[in-house]
Amino acid sequence: TWCGKAYKANDRAFDPQGRFPEPPARGNDQLDLRIYPRHNIYLSNDQWGGFVVDAIISRTHGSHYCNQFGNAQLDVAAGIRVNTVIFRADTGQTVVERVDVPINATGVEAHFSLADFEPRMEPYEIVLRTNILRCAQTYQAKTLLYRLPARSDAGNVVRIDNKYGGIAVSNPPWNRPAEWKPLMPVSFYVDWGSWLVAGPERLEYYAEQGYNVIHPVPGGGDLPWGQNYTRYDNFIQAAEKLGMYVMYDMRWSYKNLPLVTEQIKRYSQSPSIISWYTGDEPDGNGDPLDATTKSYDTIKALDPYKPVSLVLNCANYHFKEYSAGADIILTDPYPVAINATFSTIYNTPCNETYGDCGCDGCRGDVSDVSNRIEKYKYYQRNLGGEAGTKVIWGVPQAFGGSEYWSRPPTHQEEGVMAMLFLNHGAKGLVSWNWPTTDEIRALTSGLAKALTAREVTDFLLFSAPTQLTISSTFDATAWRIGKQIM
Repeated sequence: TWCGKAYKANDRAFDPQGRFPEPPARGNDQLDLRIYPRHNIYLSNDQWGGFVVDAIISRTHGSHYCNQFGNAQLDVAAGIRVNTVIFRADTGQTVVERVDVPINATGVEAHFSLADFEPRMEPYEIVLRTNILRCAQTYQAKTLLYRLPARSDAGNVVRIDNKYGGIAVSNPPWNRPAEWKPLMPVSFYVDWGSWLVAGPERLEYYAEQGYNVIHPVPGGGDLPWGQNYTRYDNFIQAAEKLGMYVMYDMRWSYKNLPLVTEQIKRYSQSPSIISWYTGDEPDGNGDPLDATTKSYDTIKALDPYKPVSLVLNCANYHFKEYSAGADIILTDPYPVAINATFSTIYNTPCNETYGDCGCDGCRGDVSDVSNRIEKYKYYQRNLGGEAGTKVIWGVPQAFGGSEYWSRPPTHQEEGVMAMLFLNHGAKGLVSWNWPTTDEIRALTSGLAKALTAREVTDFLLFSAPTQLTISSTFDATAWRIGKQIM
């Protein structure tokens, strides 16, 4: 099966199950109160932290909203606010005495001192509470706050901005206030065995194109990088010298927890690695539903300083279970040059319950990129959670000419897919795969140099994209910081 669906001509069709459950609608307005830390981790050498509060009017989530002017829409128009307090669950100590949150607002920030939070590996449970006196109703939400001890080695720390989704990197020395460098990844999955290991000049050539992250793809087998770790050790050292960031791939070994432990212990002190990558399309492959969370828990116990990432391929198959094992979710719809309704490999139809056409649940055009990322965002909004929504990165298609894909994308199609990912909120691009065609290389090289410029990165990472409604065939987005717009 693929995405839970049979796809060969002699396979009987059946309902794959695993679809995201639609939340039942309720008859009255609900107040969906949420709180989460501005950043997923703070360090002992961070002095200030922040919480983000949402007070969403919903018909599917939260508790009954006691409106003041007859309905929630009138309350919103009148600027009604809820007064909230934030405190520690263990001691009851107030962290933020008052946060005024407009009804139906999202992203309201409250800053606080970290001085009363002793650095430790375990999180602090935080409670947000508000009372609406006119109807004697109490609303409450919880989250977890991590303030970790600063590292004492050469390794880096990568944190996630839970409000906007970007990542930032901090490096030693650790005996000074933490300094965070924003990072907008523009990169490729890169073939390890037949390209990258051919010589150090390959990595140098890749870096010259302007990409700031590299994702080596290991071959299969129990030994992730060949006969031993020597060649990967050499690669990591070369990446460090070039200032190239690395996504460490454990696709073949992430279910082998002792081997995961061995790899984390070996490379956790590298200043180049920015993410531990585990499942590669675990939903498509039908990996055990708890496999990604078991790996996640193992990794976090060993290295809480870096995010865990994975890529999901399916449109709607056990999203909740597989995404639970990651901080960063990549999505890889490959829509260019396919037949989305009939498999040219297996001579079978593709629909909601049967078939594999190379892009699950797709139309077969670039709109599948924006449709997929919006679908994943919808799932996350409905899942809620104590850490806010998870980061999404895009995987533009940069290959073709085999299997389901009759040709590679043109450079125009490649550019459109990359921009659709960004327009719809992706905070990183990792194209599949390298080496690619000359025209895609030229296009993505230019894109990398533009997107990683600090003035562009700031807009992409520190503001929310605003969709502009122009026409059904024109996808436009604006980013705003203060009075500046991109």
